[in-house]
Amino acid sequence: MSIGVLMLDTQFERLPGDIGHPASWPFELVYEVVDGATPEAVVTADEPNLLEPFLRGANALIKQGVSGITTTCGFLGIYQQALAKQCSVPVATSALLQYSMIRHHLSDEQSVGILTYRQSAISDNLLTQTGCDLNAPVVGFAEDSNFYRWIMTGDNTIPRAKLETDVRHAVRELTSRHQSLGAILCECTNLPPFIDSIRAETTLPVYDMTTLLHWFYAGLKSSPRHTPQ
Repeated sequence: MSIGVLMLDTQFERLPGDIGHPASWPFELVYEVVDGATPEAVVTADEPNLLEPFLRGANALIKQGVSGITTTCGFLGIYQQALAKQCSVPVATSALLQYSMIRHHLSDEQSVGILTYRQSAISDNLLTQTGCDLNAPVVGFAEDSNFYRWIMTGDNTIPRAKLETDVRHAVRELTSRHQSLGAILCECTNLPPFIDSIRAETTLPVYDMTTLLHWFYAGLKSSPRHTPQ
């Protein structure tokens, strides 16, 4: 059994822990790069123009026999409902899909803080499609930060230490701005390689694409349709 991954067309190095790094997972992932799905295009993907290429990619993966579909970018949650309706296997596009479940674990006074690649790309449409509160606390990376540039331009000369510094700064900004946080949810699928840096800055529970994908796979694995006859 395998999960099909709709890949963005990127140039940056996929680090261990990233969904795009096969060694990150104890189960098989099958990758399909979606033409035209560059970071720049997807960050502004609150339009239907990329839906058809992602549908074609999903169908190509389904023909290869995958049991579920996911993606390498949390912003693709805007296509969650459309992809789920048109695919013949379960679809989990974004780590943000965990929001409602996390929220139910917290008290009424606590909130789920979203750590994102780009704050302005967290649209009402994305939040609605993925079941998030429209007033959820959100903090993203500055467009002049090393982390932002690393992904957007594919600049692999940036030292990992500088990327970790940016991640730590973003976590501190999120937790200092919003004192009521009960958990942190990472929208960006490229944040799991830096999970140790995130946890070093907070004692809050942290959820990301890793936690989503393990949960997603466990359900697919236990499905009766995958039980040998």
